[in-house]
Amino acid sequence: MMQHQSQPDLRAGVGRLLLGIALVTLSACNPNAEVARDLRTACADGDAVACNGYGQLATRGEHILRDWPTATDVFQQACDGDVADGCVRLGHLLVHADAGANGIGTDSTMSATLLERGCDGGALDGCVTLADMYLSTDSVVPDQEPTGVLQDLTRAADLYGRACSGGEMSGCVRLGVMHGEGNGLPVDAVRAAELYEEACNGEAALGCSRLGQSYEVGAGVALDPERAAALYLEVCEEEEIGCFRLANLHTQGLGVPRDYDRAVELFETACRGTVVEDRTGASYAEACFSLGDLYATGTGVDRDLSRGASYFRRACRLGFQEACRRS
Repeated sequence: MMQHQSQPDLRAGVGRLLLGIALVTLSACNPNAEVARDLRTACADGDAVACNGYGQLATRGEHILRDWPTATDVFQQACDGDVADGCVRLGHLLVHADAGANGIGTDSTMSATLLERGCDGGALDGCVTLADMYLSTDSVVPDQEPTGVLQDLTRAADLYGRACSGGEMSGCVRLGVMHGEGNGLPVDAVRAAELYEEACNGEAALGCSRLGQSYEVGAGVALDPERAAALYLEVCEEEEIGCFRLANLHTQGLGVPRDYDRAVELFETACRGTVVEDRTGASYAEACFSLGDLYATGTGVDRDLSRGASYFRRACRLGFQEACRRS
């Protein structure tokens, strides 16, 4: 267990917390406002768990005005009170892309320290985020400062494994990707598929879509495009990458009937998602590009160069470079 030193620069003390009184919505008709007020009061009285709860409300702007500096202070108090989740939440705030705009400074080195403390205390999502930092020389957050730790793929794999063993399914997915790509670990497609299946059974949508990819190409499992299609469909509404990959199957007639109308519908769903695939794959910009390509070439749809160009522009804005050359 790491020893932790309180950081005076991260907390303004009880004074700032008491100032939060003005932020609480005290409407008598809203019972949640009373919950927020009670958490604030209990935190001011030294209840570390209540501080963690109040910090979550302040971060989300739920029942009180969003106030990241106050959230930073109370998460620090929660962490000082050995609430592991408070350490992790504070660590996340310190590398958040919007930290500066929301009144707090970024500190990747301190974030790593906090995440490790939270991980050691049983907050397994902290293990995953810390592993992300060790996995890459880039930041945990796009366009943010370096992670504050040296790249260590063995350490990353250990942390993902710890999270996975403890029931944090995102750790299983990430460890599976390391095995599948041979990134710091021997290439082992069978083990990767096992980890994806474990995550999928644990209701992690990304695990299901990764497992679908394994069945689609026969990596570590028997080739089964119909099984792949079923997995993609299962998670499409929750994990848009599933919609994207299912759309691709419909354009090929692989495991499902060839159906361009359905493919367009699915590509549009994925393109609207525009979410990064949880740091284990590409953004859904590729779905926008694929949709643009269908319209630009008239493949399975009426040719529409203007519409195709609009999708290429969107994909380009999302970082898909090939789309920039065609927009």
